Amino acid sequence: MGWKIFYADTNNIYLIADNYVETDKLPAGTNANGETTNNKPTVGNKERTAYFGDALREDYATGTDRITDLVKKLNKSYFIDNSFTSKKENIKAVAYMLDTKAWSSFKDTIGNASYAVGGSTIEMLFKSYNEKYPDKNYEAQASNETGYQIRINGGEWKNNMDSGIECLDISDSLYTIGESTNANATWLASPSFAYSNYIMYVDCNGGIAYHNYGDTSVGFRPLICLNSNVELQEAENGFLIK
Repeated sequence: MGWKIFYADTNNIYLIADNYVETDKLPAGTNANGETTNNKPTVGNKERTAYFGDALREDYATGTDRITDLVKKLNKSYFIDNSFTSKKENIKAVAYMLDTKAWSSFKDTIGNASYAVGGSTIEMLFKSYNEKYPDKNYEAQASNETGYQIRINGGEWKNNMDSGIECLDISDSLYTIGESTNANATWLASPSFAYSNYIMYVDCNGGIAYHNYGDTSVGFRPLICLNSNVELQEAENGFLIK
């Protein structure tokens, strides 16, 4: 598994895994005291798929209370614009994905990374995609404490976009992995408005929709936030940290 530049704002560069994480590399959760538990995602029905089992979600039973201020900006509409709180099942799964202690094993050992989480949010996905493909304008908003709706080019707010011109470009593996050997889709660290036990995902056909937290065909692509003083330099086979 390698890393690709996913997005950059005025302070940080974000990298995303170029493939789904092998299931034996997925981290255990932590409890409210910050202690690592024995609860890990449950292995799904493909080579690199896993889902949020009952025991893992129980580690995050207080829902939004388990999500730190450091990463709330990744779901800005939910936490900052609207200050929503929840203990619903989908936010428990999101809390695991946004647990920087649990995912710290994906940081480098020499201090270039500020934190790692279990995947992109729907908001960061759209910021990245809109910047790379400005002919389309994807938006996401937290409609209530249950979760997000999405729209394209100022159209109606919907729970999903899974057909035709609404889909992401499947030829660009930065956003979609266009084959289903390892997994059918990628978990996103954002709750869905559709149901209180559904979170957002991107499938291998470029569709953006929602899956039950127990879906067995979805994989994880972690996201790393580099420290604000880190710069990247183009090299022969990619980029190096300066």
